[in-house]
Amino acid sequence: MLKTLTLTISAENPPDLLARTVMLFHRMAIPIYGLTMQRPMDRSNMRMVIAVLADPSKSERIAVSLGKIVDLLSVHTRKRVARPARSAASALVETP
Repeated sequence: MLKTLTLTISAENPPDLLARTVMLFHRMAIPIYGLTMQRPMDRSNMRMVIAVLADPSKSERIAVSLGKIVDLLSVHTRKRVARPARSAASALVETP
């Protein structure tokens, strides 16, 4: 069953880090829903947070594949908890 996984990646900063990461998910046919990338001011390492739709059992395979293409420092995976959808009727508040 597919779920939204959030991967937090710390890696060294080669010039093509973003391109390699996006192409890996493309080759694995895993859609990316959100991606943020930042470099702390005092270090040359990058931090990426990627939200993808994938099978949670494949999270280890994704981490190993990422380790092959970039110099990873760490990868943390977190499953996003599904919340029940709010109906439009319950969101409306009547005012007297």
